[in-house]
Amino acid sequence: MKEGTVLSVQNVSKVIKNKKIIDAVSFDVYPGEVFGFLGPNGAGKTTSIRMIVGLISISEGDIYIKGNHISKEFEKAIAHTGAIVENPEMYSYLSGIENLRQYARMVDGVGEERIKEVIELVGLTDRIKDKVKTYSLGMRQRLGIAQALLHSPSLLILDEPTNGLDPAGIREIRNYLRRLAHEDGLAVLVSSHLLSEMELMCDRIGIIQDGKMVDIKTVRDFVNEEEKQSYRLEVKPLDRALMVITEKFPQLHCKIENEHLQVIASSEEIPSITRELVEKDIQIYLIERKTTTLEDKFLQVTGGRK
Repeated sequence: MKEGTVLSVQNVSKVIKNKKIIDAVSFDVYPGEVFGFLGPNGAGKTTSIRMIVGLISISEGDIYIKGNHISKEFEKAIAHTGAIVENPEMYSYLSGIENLRQYARMVDGVGEERIKEVIELVGLTDRIKDKVKTYSLGMRQRLGIAQALLHSPSLLILDEPTNGLDPAGIREIRNYLRRLAHEDGLAVLVSSHLLSEMELMCDRIGIIQDGKMVDIKTVRDFVNEEEKQSYRLEVKPLDRALMVITEKFPQLHCKIENEHLQVIASSEEIPSITRELVEKDIQIYLIERKTTTLEDKFLQVTGGRK
């Protein structure tokens, strides 16, 4: 296990009824980062998380939290972990603060001062004395996160934390998790199938498909790893511009699409293309690089399936 690693998942597999649900998954999560566990529904995200927090056994491999093996040293490992697997469960007939006090009873050393601290941390001060049954879904998620943070864990695990939230609630949870990681040094593991949200929320992404870890990269590397990018050119006359580029730069892929030229080229080639078009009296109105999104890369990596 690498030094400084909060969570280390090493060649973990899960077999259920002779079927391998999770197949040799490995990844690490470090302090101060939001690690995205990305995959379609049924890919194995929740099963992996259940093994990480000790809710189900590991068939093969090892999981360490702060150097403690989740199976052999469960109490030590789980003491460093706060988690919401699927949905936060609350006593709806109690207030938010009464719920937190009930959870605090199960952990040594959590007093009123810490409860007050996490309430302020998740922004529930104004509503914490209201009954949970009056809370919106976003408020319940925040209360669940507060409960997971009560014992000051080193690792926070959230399974689909933005499920069912409106856009404002999603942004709220996203900003909050990034602040927790980057300002407080918490290691955060978030699972989701929402590509756009993971791109905005996470520092690194691990893509899981059919129980296998397909790739792990920083978000920036995922979307910017291609040497050649797609460029959209608004030019006139269109047919002559296509002919000029095809003849002068035969190595490039160029086609007409929606009344524009689409060219796959490196950034270093664009000045030469521009110069050639100007010399041939082609009018250039726009040259725009198409930004690769995490969705584009996800579909490439997974072959566009599911």
